[in-house]
Parts: sequence; structure tokens; C-alpha cells
Amino acid sequence: MKKLISIFVAISLLIFVIMFSGCSERMIKSYNHCNKICHAMVEGNDEEFLRLVNNTKYNLNQYNAPSSLLPSIFDGIENTPLQKACYLENPYYVEKLLENGADPNYPKLGKEDTDLLPLPLATGYSIVNINHTQNAVKIVEMLLEYGADPNVILRRGRTCLIDVVELEPKYYNEYHYEIVRLLVEYGTDIYIKDQDGFTAYDYAVKYNRTELYDLLKP
Repeated sequence: MKKLISIFVAISLLIFVIMFSGCSERMIKSYNHCNKICHAMVEGNDEEFLRLVNNTKYNLNQYNAPSSLLPSIFDGIENTPLQKACYLENPYYVEKLLENGADPNYPKLGKEDTDLLPLPLATGYSIVNINHTQNAVKIVEMLLEYGADPNVILRRGRTCLIDVVELEPKYYNEYHYEIVRLLVEYGTDIYIKDQDGFTAYDYAVKYNRTELYDLLKP
């Protein structure tokens, strides 16, 4: 009986290893593909970028660097191609990725990491992206058109809208008005309060951003 159990366990383990190896190989290939896309964007190689993105064999909703598993193979910077495109503030890359199936609400992150979603990156929650250009406005509009959630809750109960409205004066510029307008147009809930109990309108009043009053006043 013990011998039969041992044989059964051995066969089960063998099947598991075979299945896992196949899945791992596909996963690694997708990682590698996304890694190449990210490098092409960083290098500004549009021809290579387009060739890779148009290859429908691979999943674009994948990190480019599983550094926790294979740090020696990848560059250790974990981004999806769409996240990277938002970091780079390149509307061409964002558009092509969205057209080819990139999910504006991916990756699925915990509450402490939602600021790394494409829309929060594009609206400027990350200090990396705080100096906005017209490109950021285009990217925000494209993400919203493709279904990005405008009401995603960030740290401290904040929304993308609240973060844009509350930017310090040294960072705030005319492009942020356009971003606020787009967020409201695509259904951002202006009544949401952060953990301090303030709405986006409250912050507009605090910073005397009168141009936002009509958009945000409850």
C-alpha cells in the first residue's frame, strides 16, 4: 500500500512539474516580450516598439521584470508597458498599447499601491511625473476613453482629482485645469472626501484656484 502511495505521489509531482514548466516558460516569454517593449520605448526606437506591440502572441498586461523570481535576467524595474509609457509621457506609445489590448486598469494592486496604476501616473500622483506637458493631457484622455477608472481610491482615501487639485503652486500649471476637466467629464465623483474629510472643491478653495470652482462646486 505504501508503495502504491509513493508511486501516486511521484506521478502527481511529475505532472505538476511538467505543467508548471510549461506555464513558467510562457510566463517568462511574456515577461521578456514586455521587457523588450519597455526598452524600445526608453530608447525611442519606434519601429521596434511597433513591431513588438503588433505581435499578438504575447500578453501586454504583464510586468516587464519579474525581479523577485529572476533578478539576474531582467533589469529589476517592474512595470507593465503601459505604466512605462505613462512614466515617459508619450501619447503615441500609450495609444498603440491601448489599441493592442493594454488594460488601463491593470495591474490589480492593493490599496497602498494604486498610485502606480496608469491613470494616477498620468495625472501626476507620482513625483516622477509632476511637471506636466500637453502630452499628459492627451494620455489622460486616452486612458479615460479606454475605460480607466476615474474614481480609483489612492492612499489616504484620495482620488486622482483630489491629487491634481491639491498640487502645490510651484507644480500646478495650465495643463492641470484640462486634466481636472477631463476627469470630471468622464465621471469622477466630486463628492468623494479624502481621509482628512476634504473634497476636491475644498482644496480648490484652499489654493484659490477660482478657475476650478464651476467644475468642482457641489
